[in-house]
Amino acid sequence: MRKDNCQFELLLDLVEGRLDEATAVALTDSIQSNSELQADMAWIKNFGSLSQDIVLATPDPSVHDVLKRRFEVYAQDRRQPSFFQRIKAALTFDSQTQFALSGVRSAGQQGQERQVVYGTDVADIALNILPRPQDEQFNLYGQVFPLTDETREVYTVQLLHDAVEWQVATTNQLGEFWFEAMPSQTYEVVVIGDQFELVIAPLSVNL
Repeated sequence: MRKDNCQFELLLDLVEGRLDEATAVALTDSIQSNSELQADMAWIKNFGSLSQDIVLATPDPSVHDVLKRRFEVYAQDRRQPSFFQRIKAALTFDSQTQFALSGVRSAGQQGQERQVVYGTDVADIALNILPRPQDEQFNLYGQVFPLTDETREVYTVQLLHDAVEWQVATTNQLGEFWFEAMPSQTYEVVVIGDQFELVIAPLSVNL
C-alpha cells in the first residue's frame, strides 16, 4: 500500500468528492485499468466504512480529572526544571599555612599529613593529604559534612587533573571517601550531589 503516494491522495479526494469533474472522470478511467489503484481504492472504502462503525466511548469524569491533574503536574515540571547549583568551595583552613605562619616547617615537609578544609553554603569538605612512605606519592582521605539534613546523601567525588578524570569515588554513609597513589601535582575535586556540585580548585598536592 503506497499511502504516501500523491496518487493515493487523489484517490482520497475522489472518494470524498473534492475533485473537479474532469479530473474525477480521468482518475476513474485509470482505476478501471490499474489493479494497484483498484486495491488502494478498496482499502480506502473499507477504512471509511470501519471508521463510521467505530463509536468512541466518553471517558468517566474521574478519568478525565486524573488525566487533567497529571498534565498539570507535567506542565509545571516543564516550566520549572530542577535547579542544579555548581558551587565553588572556599578554603577556610590549611594546616600547611598555619605552620608556616607560626614559623614551623609545613606538615608536608615534615613527612606528616596536611589538612585543608573548604566551606560552602550547603556543606563543608575536609581533606587530609597523607604522604606515602613507600614512594613520593600521596593518599587523600576526605569527608563531606552537610550543613542540613536535607543535603545528607551519598555523593560521587571526582578527582581531576587538567580537566581529565584521574580517579572517582563514592562516599559512605558518613560522607567519607578515599583516593590513593596521587602524584605530586595540582588537582580539582568535584563533589556531586543530586542538586549541586561542590568544586575545589586548585588543590596543590606536593611535598
